[in-house]
Amino acid sequence: MREIKFRTKRKDTGQWYYFTLEDFQDSGLSEYYSDALDFGMFDKETLGQYIGLKDKNGKEIYEGDIVKVRDEEMTFTDVWGDEGQSDDDDWNVVEIGVVRFENGAFIVGERYISEYGWQKGYSIEIVGNIYENPELLEEVE
Repeated sequence: MREIKFRTKRKDTGQWYYFTLEDFQDSGLSEYYSDALDFGMFDKETLGQYIGLKDKNGKEIYEGDIVKVRDEEMTFTDVWGDEGQSDDDDWNVVEIGVVRFENGAFIVGERYISEYGWQKGYSIEIVGNIYENPELLEEVE
């Protein structure tokens, strides 16, 4: 079963806070976080849910993260042919996008992320998030 976790950023320090649904319900944190959100201690805009998956480096993926999706089975020849060449390290990137929750599912671009991960041969790498790295959104658009 997927652990239900959240993160939000504190306004005054910029520090991220992580908590589980159980923390929120059982230990009085629900009142604490509700009050903190209501009184402006935490930035409501940064509140995001853990999607239940980690990227290729073992980092938890949350709503609002900007990710690169690579087709690890794609070969250089598939892209550039026998005589092509590129200095681009991102030649096998098939999607760069923001993780978001839409219509009951986590998605990046137009692709759904399931609890089973991406299709065989694909990897996900977090490259930033929309709160701390808005300049990366230019690549997405």
